[in-house]
Amino acid sequence: MRNFSRDQLQTTRIYSGGALSSTFLRDIESTRTGNSIDLNLDYLFVIKPGRELSISTLYSTSDEHSNFISANLDGEETVRSRLRNLNDNNNQEITFQTDYIHPVGETQIIEAGAKGILRQVNSDFSYLSAAGLDPFVTDGLRYEQTMIDATQNKEAIEIPDYANLVPSLNFSKRIGETSTVKLGYSRRIQRPGLRQLNPNVNLENTQSIEVGNPLLRPELTDNYELGYSNMIGKTYLNLSFFGRNTSNAINEIRTPIDTLEGALLTTYQNIGKEQAVGVNLFLNLYLTNRWTVNGGIDLDYARLEGLVTGLDGISVTQTNSGLNYGGRLMSQLKLNNGWNAQAFTFLRGRRVELQGSRGGFGMYALGVSKEINDGRGTIGLSAENFAGRGWTLRSELETATFPPKVPSRSA
Repeated sequence: MRNFSRDQLQTTRIYSGGALSSTFLRDIESTRTGNSIDLNLDYLFVIKPGRELSISTLYSTSDEHSNFISANLDGEETVRSRLRNLNDNNNQEITFQTDYIHPVGETQIIEAGAKGILRQVNSDFSYLSAAGLDPFVTDGLRYEQTMIDATQNKEAIEIPDYANLVPSLNFSKRIGETSTVKLGYSRRIQRPGLRQLNPNVNLENTQSIEVGNPLLRPELTDNYELGYSNMIGKTYLNLSFFGRNTSNAINEIRTPIDTLEGALLTTYQNIGKEQAVGVNLFLNLYLTNRWTVNGGIDLDYARLEGLVTGLDGISVTQTNSGLNYGGRLMSQLKLNNGWNAQAFTFLRGRRVELQGSRGGFGMYALGVSKEINDGRGTIGLSAENFAGRGWTLRSELETATFPPKVPSRSA
């Protein structure tokens, strides 16, 4: 179960040619509550050593209620108008999976399996003005498996069925006593998330409006990886070089809204290609028998290509490329009498996007825990991002219909 509420006083300033052209003041009260339940049942049948048949089932259901009241204020913070949004979401998934492993000789195995996901997503939402009117009510439903069925406003949405082959191939070779070289290929399917699918028009910030697209299809990514791992004393090292090629990529598309000054509409479309090459380094260090430190660094160069709206209203191809980076570090110290101390930090740098870039952010946490009941249980306390006032995220948007700011010049 979870419960989140926020009271926000929001100021939006719009500049044109370096000069302030307008200011909007908004008071937003929002609440988000929800709960989720997961149940799973697994069965494993060992036919003989190395030859196995497994069956897995999972049922998951979650409810989320996301509501807000947005009040537009004048310069003296007097309410000029109010907008209320009621948004109830429910997600149910049933997963069936079976896998069979058959050994071939002493060093090879053959794996075969099948997996089916039955997914039902409901979103009922409404907008009400200060007078209690209900000018916009709709609902959306998405059911996803090999076949897809969806409705919006109680009318069927025609979505073609899709079936995907997902192969994987991996080779590994031990070198000496502690080193291993790996070469692998795999294809991954990334299905769109609920936020990307939900047709609810999010007007919490009327200068930045977001709406999902229930017609999104999954992304397909081909992954190629060359890896090297080694155990040097008590230090474990893993270094891998990778390449990714994604088709049918889901991209955020932002367009200006002509009827609202400085306002943007954000939605999602399968219109892009994304290619990336990079490197990942992971280290696990045993500084002492009680103190461990591990962490990693990710670095890749990505190139994105997709369709956006040009000045004449016709779709044009846009490309963008840049360097992405991130890292994480974790440490754990075992103390006396079952006490433990933990520290964690994470950083994701600026990310390149089709229409600009998204600002980076990070987090850190400190915690302590105590083993109880002879080690059969643990109780702990942790704190995250407790110093300072958080992060400032700066994102940039550049399109033909929304060009970058041009510095003003004086004569």
